[in-house]
Amino acid sequence: MIKLKDNTPNREYWNIVKGLGILLVVVGHACTFSVEFVYIFHLQLFFFVSGYLYSEKKYGDHPLQYVKKRFVSLWLKYMILSAILVILHNPLYDMGMQRLDATRYSAGDILLNLVYCVIGNSKELLGGTLWFLPALFLVVVFLEIIVCISRRLEKLTGHTVVKLVFQAVLILAMTYLGYRLIAAEYDFVADLQVVLAVMLYAWLGYIIRNYADISKLINLKITKIIAVVVMIIGFGYVYWYSTRHWVDLIFGSVTLSMYLPAIVGIVACLILSYIIKAIPVVGKFFERMGKNSLIIMIVHYPVLKIIDKLICVYIGDSDGTIYDKIPISFPNIWPVYIIVSVGISLFVAFIINKIKATGVNKHASC
Repeated sequence: MIKLKDNTPNREYWNIVKGLGILLVVVGHACTFSVEFVYIFHLQLFFFVSGYLYSEKKYGDHPLQYVKKRFVSLWLKYMILSAILVILHNPLYDMGMQRLDATRYSAGDILLNLVYCVIGNSKELLGGTLWFLPALFLVVVFLEIIVCISRRLEKLTGHTVVKLVFQAVLILAMTYLGYRLIAAEYDFVADLQVVLAVMLYAWLGYIIRNYADISKLINLKITKIIAVVVMIIGFGYVYWYSTRHWVDLIFGSVTLSMYLPAIVGIVACLILSYIIKAIPVVGKFFERMGKNSLIIMIVHYPVLKIIDKLICVYIGDSDGTIYDKIPISFPNIWPVYIIVSVGISLFVAFIINKIKATGVNKHASC
């Protein structure tokens, strides 16, 4: 049997990776000219990172412990935040902050949509990015289940090859099924079709952490030179691909060839993150974004639409057609969208972290 590599994640580096990823998510929503390029790999990067950060040594034989932890950190947050938006649906509707095809909720509609929040199928406009939370939960849980079963096969047969082949076959089958479901325009609860389609990225992260040892190569000067060249070529290739293919996992625009440029984009982001890490001030900022990436994911989109609403009120938008544009209404002010949405998201994260710290200190003093 092959022993798992003792690769403890460098939290500073992986927070920078997540910081880069969440910035790309904001850019993808705020800059219409970047969408084709960014959508090929930005969310895929998060699924890869989640697979890498999964600890088989800690949770491989304790799946329920891991599922419980991720349920609280992802699905439960999704339910609470989505439920709040459902409760606020009518006030937001009266303020003109819903889609044009939206209607005021009756008591029955509110109850029904609260049920949708529980099953991961809420459709509230300002919760447009919340779909990612239950999707990520299912991805990491599926990965955990596959690892748990394959570990038993490994122990039963005494061969790690059996474990890895079982994983590879199942992951590839799930990925292809997800791709086919998206291509056929199926839309399942909790975006199950997307969950299946991105399993490959999470598994690759898991494989690299546990069965690859590249730490010795990273610090070689020649490796750094090659890495920069690879990064430039990689982003060039992804851009070239983006000019020929539109990829959107949520809205059903997919091709089977999308997996290669997505992986190339992920690799390029990993290399770029090493470069960012070497620049102290920039690295610290990206690290901070990475630590609060989930909050930024949740907060930035409502901020974008609030900016749209304020401008629409100022210039006049009586029928709501300008505000109704998704994801943003005024492409020319994309720097404002990015700076304000990231800034407010980080401020919200600061407040939340302060409240948490105060709660911890009070509990410790009791």
